[in-house]
This record gives sequence, structure tokens and C-alpha cells, in this order.
Amino acid sequence: MSSEELLTETAQEVLELPLPESRVTEQHPTRHHDVILSNIPNAETVGEGYGRSVVWLPELPHREPTPTEEEQMYDGCVIKFAYNDCHEGSGLRQNETENGIWKSSNPPIEHEHLTPVFEADKENRWLIMPFREIVPTVAIFEDKVTEIFGELPTGDLASKHSWGMNHNHTIECTDYGRLPL
Repeated sequence: MSSEELLTETAQEVLELPLPESRVTEQHPTRHHDVILSNIPNAETVGEGYGRSVVWLPELPHREPTPTEEEQMYDGCVIKFAYNDCHEGSGLRQNETENGIWKSSNPPIEHEHLTPVFEADKENRWLIMPFREIVPTVAIFEDKVTEIFGELPTGDLASKHSWGMNHNHTIECTDYGRLPL
């Protein structure tokens, strides 16, 4: 089985996991990450969001990076696996939205402030981006985001956890799957 097939098989397995009636529970993220980590042993848990489980890898799991990707990927990459959450597949929608915004010629945020999407599964079950460090403080986050927008934004853009910093200390939106396309 190729590495890309393994990614897709893992993503499908995560997507098909049964979920409890209520929102995310303590057991719910563990099951997703257990499946991912058992199939992709060098992955490390990054987090769990609304509809997606995120893992870090030291390199692209299925191919060599392009020169542009290599330049942008200074500390590994993340894979966002969609899961079938209580909001009718919002992880799939988020992956589709992030991929669409990244490919857009007119994104809601300038490309220089978006973490690039390297690749996504055709059915949006997984998406790969370079890893970004979290913004260290609220003060730095507010200063940098105000520079971009002229004021503090609203919605998901106002959440510090939706942003990261690249190796040049430029702030980038790392989680833009719930923005309007």
C-alpha cells in the first residue's frame, strides 16, 4: 500500500468512527488519535477541533516536498483529518473551505497571512499544511492581527488559536476552515 493510500485509508477510518450523541467528549478525541497514531506511527497529536483531528509529522508522509514546500516547511507538517462530527461533516467542509480559500485568487485574507495548503484528499478527508508555532502571547497576537486588519477582527479570526507564526515571525492564519469562501 502506498503512503497516500495509507493516509486515505486512515482518514476514512477516522471519518467512520461512531460518535456519542453529545459534543466532543474525553473519549472521542482519543479514539480518533488512536486510529491515526496506530496507522501513522511517527505522527504526534497536535489537537482536536470542530470536526478535525490534527497531527504533526516531521515530513510529508507520502512524497518529497516541492522546493516551495520545502522552503515553507521548516518544522514538519500537520495533517488535518476530518471526522464525522455532530454538525453533519463540518470537518469535511472545513478542509474543503481551507483548500478553496488557499487556491482562491481573491481570498478573504491575503495569501501572505494564510498558512499554505500543500495538498488535500479529493474528498477532503485529509489536508496537509506546514506546521506553525503558536503565537506566544495575546499581546503579540493582537498587535500583529491589528496590523493586518486595522482593528481586531471578529469570529474565528479573533481567536488566537487560529493563528501561528512562521520562521520569519510573520503571523499566519492556520485555521481558516470556518471562514466564508
